[in-house]
Order: sequence, then structure tokens, then C-alpha cells
Amino acid sequence: MDYYADIMSGISTLQSEISIVGVIQTLIVLAISALFARETRRRAKREIEQEKRSKLRAKESQLAMKMLFASLKLSMITAENQKLNNFNGKLDDAMQDGKEAKAEYNDFVNTVFKEQLEKE
Repeated sequence: MDYYADIMSGISTLQSEISIVGVIQTLIVLAISALFARETRRRAKREIEQEKRSKLRAKESQLAMKMLFASLKLSMITAENQKLNNFNGKLDDAMQDGKEAKAEYNDFVNTVFKEQLEKE
């Protein structure tokens, strides 16, 4: 009978050890899942921030090109008028385009700085 009692005791111990191993495996899987979920959230946040920066760069590029075009227009008209010694409304129009482009760019920069300050 002691033999059967020893076997039953061994089986009971083995079942307890198997249960402990199962719990440990479950905890490991939960830890890995938590790390994966955290990394997924971080990646999503980075992608959103990257998209925002991309939109800001696109807007800045658009405004910079507008300023460049206004500057080129003013330079060309100034050179043409100086060559002909004739200053007319074209120069005023080119100067107005430059002023508008500069104002739009300044508004953009101020908006970006304001948003950055609000984040802090």
C-alpha cells in the first residue's frame, strides 16, 4: 500500500508542478503581449507625429515656393524697369505679392510656434 501511496503522492506533486509551469507560461505570454501592445501604441503615436510633421513640411515648402516666386517676380520686374528706365504698376504688383507671401509665411511660423508652446 505504501507503494501506491508513494505513486499517488508523486502524481499529485507532478500535477502541482505542471500547474506551476502552466501559470509561468501564462505569465510569460501575458508579459510578451503587454510589451507588444505597448510597442504597437508607441508606433502608432510615432506615425501620427510623423504625419503631422510631414504636413507641416509640405505647407512650409508651399509657402517658401510662393515667397521664392514673389522674389523672382520682383527681381525680374525691377531689372526690366531699370533697363527701360520705366517704373510702372508691375513693380507695385510684384511688391504686393512679396508682402502677401511674407505675411502668409510669418502667420505659418507663428502658428507653429504657438502650437509648440501650447504643447509644453
